Amino acid sequence: MNKQKVPKLRFPGFTGEWVDKRLGDVAEIIDGDRGLNYPKQEDFSSNGYCLFLNAKNVTKGGFIFNETQFISESKDNQLRKGKLVKGDIVLTTRGTVGNFAHYVNTVQYCNVRLNSGMVILRNMTNNSTEFYYKYFYTDIFNAQIKKILFGSAQPQLTIGEIKKFKIAQPTLPEQNKIANFLADIDTKIEKLARKKELTEQYKKGAMQKIFSQKIRFKDESGKNYPDWEENRLAEVCECLDNKRVPLNEKERNSMQGEIPYYGANGIVDYVSDFIFNEPLILLAEDGGNFDEYRDKPIAQFIKGKSWINNHAHVLRANKLSLINFMFYSLVHKDIRKYIAGSSRAKLNKSDMLLIQLDLPCLQEQKKIADFLVDLDTIIEHIDKELAMLKEFKKGLLQGMFV
Repeated sequence: MNKQKVPKLRFPGFTGEWVDKRLGDVAEIIDGDRGLNYPKQEDFSSNGYCLFLNAKNVTKGGFIFNETQFISESKDNQLRKGKLVKGDIVLTTRGTVGNFAHYVNTVQYCNVRLNSGMVILRNMTNNSTEFYYKYFYTDIFNAQIKKILFGSAQPQLTIGEIKKFKIAQPTLPEQNKIANFLADIDTKIEKLARKKELTEQYKKGAMQKIFSQKIRFKDESGKNYPDWEENRLAEVCECLDNKRVPLNEKERNSMQGEIPYYGANGIVDYVSDFIFNEPLILLAEDGGNFDEYRDKPIAQFIKGKSWINNHAHVLRANKLSLINFMFYSLVHKDIRKYIAGSSRAKLNKSDMLLIQLDLPCLQEQKKIADFLVDLDTIIEHIDKELAMLKEFKKGLLQGMFV
């Protein structure tokens, strides 16, 4: 007995089974251009008449234009296929297979052609292109791609295979209802992601101004706090490296638990015992993001029970410093002049203790730390909300399509 094609989640007023269609029956599949007139390296430029799309510009669910290449109008006129029109869906077919993006009004480029590693899916029936685009996010679609690619030495999709893809579809009004609802969810996700990005940018700019002392906090009476004083790390923090205990994989497997086991850049595993149980700063010893300190952290702030291996220095604030302030002082600090080694950069303990820091008085340290903690709390809240919304969308995709 055939299983009915009816989704688990459905809007009121819609009934009846969905109908299986082959993608080739509802969309025109257009290959990227190739042949004698295919652009050569000398035909590309950093700007020009027509954007020549490549696989790097297509992610799983959208376009990205960090890297672009253009061809001239005369070169564009020599090509026969692969010119995008509004509403087209682009699908990658070689190398990174199965990425897709929708060419709509939000895309800034009006003249776009694609290379031979992608195809255009162009609606040729009375159906919602947006409905099909949302369908590509589903596990149902991904399963069809994986089935074709399984065991393939060089993953690729042919037009013939793409035409055979099965898509169960409802009536057009129901297609539009589903597409519009999911589009609203995507808009909320985009707004939250943008809000998080702007808050992170604000925090980054604020930290730069605070630690360069372009911004100063004042005391309760509105007066300036004393000038910041230069200190070495050894003067304001206690190093607890001698308490670290590295565990190999076999040892960790024998004591699995819920207590985080930390390495240079984060949690490596979870174990059943602990060495430390207090607020600490971990500063990468080797394998840290020293060259990328502006955008990636070189330090971690941890609380509670923990086990730490020998790839992270362990620091405790002393009476001259506050632990939160010390973390923000170090997390994006340029310490490359203290780093030894060329093949694998390493921050030796003796060099680490020489790191120079400018410190304000404890009262100003607290105001700075509280301000930055508040920003981190906002970012964390947005991040949790974003994760919940993405999980909600994932559930919708599983329940609204068959």
